[in-house]
Amino acid sequence: MPSYAPGTEEREQLDKTVAGYEGLVKDVPIMIGDEEIRSGQPRYQPFDHEKRIAKFTYASKDVIQKAIDNSLKARKDWERQPLEKRAEVFYRASELMKNKYRYDLLATTMIGQGKNIWQAEIDAAAEMIDFLRFNIQFARGFWACITPFNFTAIGGHLPAAPALMIYREAGLPAGVINFIPADGPSFGDTVTSSPHLAGINFTGKCGGKNMHFVHPSAKLDQVFYGAIQSGFEYSGQKCSALSRMYIPESMWPDIKENLKRIHKEMVAFARCKSYLEHAQKSANVKIIVGGKCDDSVGYYIEPTFLEVSNPDEKLLKEEIFGPIVTVYVYPDDKYRETAKKASQTSPFALTGAIYAEDEDVVEELSEIFEDCAGNFYINDKSTGSVAIKRRNVYKKTWKYPSMADTTPGELNPTFYKGLCRYKYFLYINSAIEQVFYFIVFPSKK
Repeated sequence: MPSYAPGTEEREQLDKTVAGYEGLVKDVPIMIGDEEIRSGQPRYQPFDHEKRIAKFTYASKDVIQKAIDNSLKARKDWERQPLEKRAEVFYRASELMKNKYRYDLLATTMIGQGKNIWQAEIDAAAEMIDFLRFNIQFARGFWACITPFNFTAIGGHLPAAPALMIYREAGLPAGVINFIPADGPSFGDTVTSSPHLAGINFTGKCGGKNMHFVHPSAKLDQVFYGAIQSGFEYSGQKCSALSRMYIPESMWPDIKENLKRIHKEMVAFARCKSYLEHAQKSANVKIIVGGKCDDSVGYYIEPTFLEVSNPDEKLLKEEIFGPIVTVYVYPDDKYRETAKKASQTSPFALTGAIYAEDEDVVEELSEIFEDCAGNFYINDKSTGSVAIKRRNVYKKTWKYPSMADTTPGELNPTFYKGLCRYKYFLYINSAIEQVFYFIVFPSKK
């Protein structure tokens, strides 16, 4: 992938593209076939109260039904096309995204979602292009696809509608994909009442209370920088973002001082005011850094680290989806008991990480956390995996790496010891009904 370092050609082109969007309010119509529809009260996507970057309207139930009818009509001709011809459309779309529209995708992702260059590149370019080349699915009836707000790659390939103009340019017939922003009940009631509904494809904020469990043998710099990046990158608005930490008391003073030092350099956005109010009032919670919020200009909240004394505190259990990380400090010699408690604290089991240099401890903690993290990392943060490079997937030895062992954008399977009892990490691409086994063979000591 491009480096986007200052002075490079790609950086200059991206800066120019971003500048071209400054001050614009993008009109986003409802798209049904070739028809643009604007109905109802205009809505805006703001970063703050004074800036509007996009205008759109919600589709009524009648408009949603119109989209369903249009889709069923377009299906008859579309499904008669050979699979190879249909696949070519999406491949051409991926080429357009890779070349012609790459900088526009990056720029609008950065402006619309508040991501930095690297976050936008791995999302709006690398992953979305990869997804398109794999996730080609065709079914009878129509599919209702619902996208989350926080990833261009998911929006661009799951419902595909946010990238509709690119697909049309690539040869997709009108009506095969329609774009209908709507409120939840109107959309849900209309599509589920149709006898032609073939399925619902949904990727949303379904939950994650992701943790970093730190053993006394861990490397301090890995723990600290991993926490900062995983907890506050993209304002903590990722399902895999760090939300809770378990830190041995011997390491906590150094980590806490480093957090205070770097906190002065950070600003972020989130919707977490009620949890901060709870932290301010609770006798079991200390605000280590951050804890302030301000809605006078926009909806801003400081990156925050909280320390709790109760392992059953709700801040360790409930998903917040913002730049708030809760720390529980445990006695060094109680790591087993604390790990078992941590594995049962939250009902979510999305991602998790452990930090330890002792190989016996890594094996022990991997066993304890086996069923509480779908993506499991060793000596790396709980977020940021990128499915673009799989050259080193098949390894015949197992080692416990530092972050230096993996270059940015490279999927190192030694960080993915999920399902470790069965000695492999399983990745299922449901959209194309293919299963990829990322095999790792741990070596015996």
